[in-house]
Amino acid sequence: MRQEVILAELKAKGYKTTLKGFRNLLYRARIRAAQNPEEFQTKVEQKNEKEDAQSLAKKSENKKEEVSKNPLKKKAGFDFKGTNSFDESDLI
Repeated sequence: MRQEVILAELKAKGYKTTLKGFRNLLYRARIRAAQNPEEFQTKVEQKNEKEDAQSLAKKSENKKEEVSKNPLKKKAGFDFKGTNSFDESDLI
């Protein structure tokens, strides 16, 4: 079949495209068919990978900032040492 005939059938079914656009899509489809499935990634997958990389970078930057604020102070939960650690001067 000729491309013009296919284009006319697409227009009859309601698809709006031009001959140039149709040829461009055919070219891309041929390239995609020639690729290995492992090599091919959709734009959505690439976008998600970029967003994941950016969010990981932000998280690591936040952690670096938290550590660099005061490296001598350790993060700890409730540190109960008992009543033996109090000095009598603290109770007065």
